[in-house]
Formats: sequence, C-alpha cells, structure tokens
Amino acid sequence: MLEQKVISFLKEKNWWYQDESIDYRNVLSNLGVDMNSDFIQFYLHAEDGPTFYSRGKEIYQLGWFLINTNLLRNLYSINKSLDLSEDYIPLDSFEGENGFFYNAKTAEVFHFKLSEQDRVIRKWSSFSKFIEWYFDV
Repeated sequence: MLEQKVISFLKEKNWWYQDESIDYRNVLSNLGVDMNSDFIQFYLHAEDGPTFYSRGKEIYQLGWFLINTNLLRNLYSINKSLDLSEDYIPLDSFEGENGFFYNAKTAEVFHFKLSEQDRVIRKWSSFSKFIEWYFDV
C-alpha cells in the first residue's frame, strides 16, 4: 500500500479520489500487476489529468492513457530499444531518451537512459518510494 504521507500529499493537492475508477481497474488489470500493489492503488485513486508533472518530467496517469490513447498497443516499443523484458512498464513517454519504468515482477522503479553503458540512472525499491521522491514528499 502507498505510504500514508503520499496519500496525505495527494489529498492536499485534491488528486486523491477515495472511490476507485472501475474503468481504470479494468484496464490496469490487463497489465498483470498485483491489484493490491501500491502501483495499482496509486493509479486507481490518484489523478491530476492525463499526466502528473514534477521534477521537470511528466509521468502518465496510466489508467487514463490506457483508456484514451493507443498506449496499450505501443506500451512496450521502447522496451525493445532498451532490450528490456515486458516486465518493465513505461511510466512516461521516454522524452529526452530517458524515462521511468516499473518492474511488474520486482515492484521496483528504474530511471533508464538510452545508452550503451550505465543505462540505469536511478533505482527505487518500491513504487511508493519512487512516488515519494517524484513528488518530493
């Protein structure tokens, strides 16, 4: 589950919705991620439009993007470029040849760059830790 301080931050911003979106639940369930994970709970309850913006970078509201765009069809195209498995779910558009990825098997978040060496810029042990960093909570 998400840390309470993250939920409190999201509530203060009016980005937290107590009732989850059934439409989001349906599309997110197709990702093969534990529906009780902090990753899924964030995307079922947090929203500030189609994206969130912090630290000079946008991340998707995945539920919104999966419903309203062709993201599902194109979701893993960058994975092929980086030679990543489908366990890695892109959290942004990989603008500037770097981006955030959630690993569905390990629940870690990685910041990758397109490079032959040192592709990992940073790594978080959980989605909740990543969100704390991303929003500077």
